[in-house]
Amino acid sequence: MTSIDVTENSYLLPEKTNYHSTLTNSLSSTISEDSVTNYCVVNDNNNNLSTVEKREVFFTFHFVKISEIDTKAQQFKADVLIYARWYEPELNGKEYLKDKAFTGSLWNPQLRVYNLESKLQDDIYYNIEVNQSGVPYVHYTRHLYGVFYEKMELWEFPFDVQDLSITVSSDLRDDEVILREDPETLCSVSSEGFQDIQSWCLYDHVEVVRAFPDPLENLNFHSPIISATSRVSRNPVFYIWNNYFIMMCLLCLSLCIFAIDRTEVKYRISTQLTLLLTTVASKLSTAGQLPLIPYFTLLDVYICSVLLYQIMLLFFVSAISTGYFTELDAIYFNDKISFVGCLTVLFLFHVIYITYCYCKTYRRRRQMFDKEYEYTGKKMVRRVKKRLSKVLSKIDLHNTPVYHRSC
Repeated sequence: MTSIDVTENSYLLPEKTNYHSTLTNSLSSTISEDSVTNYCVVNDNNNNLSTVEKREVFFTFHFVKISEIDTKAQQFKADVLIYARWYEPELNGKEYLKDKAFTGSLWNPQLRVYNLESKLQDDIYYNIEVNQSGVPYVHYTRHLYGVFYEKMELWEFPFDVQDLSITVSSDLRDDEVILREDPETLCSVSSEGFQDIQSWCLYDHVEVVRAFPDPLENLNFHSPIISATSRVSRNPVFYIWNNYFIMMCLLCLSLCIFAIDRTEVKYRISTQLTLLLTTVASKLSTAGQLPLIPYFTLLDVYICSVLLYQIMLLFFVSAISTGYFTELDAIYFNDKISFVGCLTVLFLFHVIYITYCYCKTYRRRRQMFDKEYEYTGKKMVRRVKKRLSKVLSKIDLHNTPVYHRSC
């Protein structure tokens, strides 16, 4: 394979200017995106129609290191290698000379990372390679280490699965360039470089998704977007011990008010109020660990249910002291019956809550299992293809003797 390195300091590809024109929808709708070479029709400033070649750019992403996944700030730090390649027709039949003017005339997709918030290291390299079929490609390599934004979906917190995405877009129009996953190479994530192993569990698969513009949006400019997503599942042990276990202890302590004499209602109320304020403080502490979200997480459902139970129990204790239930006290409001009733309510609540959490999180975990199985199958197919190609490359078909069967 012929290769010429074009580094950032010497032979950079230039930025191509955008077309300040509108797309003729009636003509460009007949163009297929599946072909290798596509064309779109644009209208320049002089209202002259012209055809522009629609290029395909193939991407491969490799997550070298993932660290500092911040749920509250909705961001993560990662070290990523982004590989891209595209066919360059101007290199056909030409000598690959290290000429600055020659490389300066090449086409550039003008790539940028969409969700990058701050970068600590950013190195970009270009080189020209020719495959076995003699087709020239421009290879783009970007080593990026920085902080990336990721919108956290916390409906199932703390049993949630989060996406960690690297989104790449182009400054060109979506009718000038197509961003695709490279069919020849497989995206990957390094488990050795994952540093939040105590709080998260890293999945092996990497999913690449293309974003398409909304047909209902009447916009003259759509940027093509491609996103590589690695996924992690949260380790809930910390929250089970520091949130769920404490809430269960407060629930059990709320049953201790039945040990206080019924005539001492003020002590029952003060004890229950103390437990209620403790639960509120725990809820505020938990809310400080999450971003400002307009919905309940699974942990919020549990804590708010505990709050509601303690408030209802406080109303019940207060109602006894009013004196309206004196005649029915021996039947309906006996402490033994109330204690058994509260204990039954707590047991049924936990059974329902555990069943609800399992059913809600099972579908997501099942999807991750299917994606892991599919990704493992792709890796096995790639390994088999590599081994077959190595075996076939060692066989010289031209020098292989041919044996003829004698009559």
